[in-house]
Amino acid sequence: MNGVGTWFPFSADMIRGLLSSAAPLMLGSLGALFTELSGALGIFIEGFMALGSFFSWIFAGWTGSVPGRAPQKSKRR
Repeated sequence: MNGVGTWFPFSADMIRGLLSSAAPLMLGSLGALFTELSGALGIFIEGFMALGSFFSWIFAGWTGSVPGRAPQKSKRR
């Protein structure tokens, strides 16, 4: 247990997962920053992100392109 980094309680996979799950929040914060710097009133940014994710999921389900889901065969004859 004398190796380098044994005191560090996080694994590389955990940090990679945290950064990949935080990417949408970082992009939303960057958009809020640019909106604020341009002088526009940038409220409801979180709402835009939530609405965009909701409607993209609805559209993906409607078109049958949901990741990780096998396409359903239609029952039309």
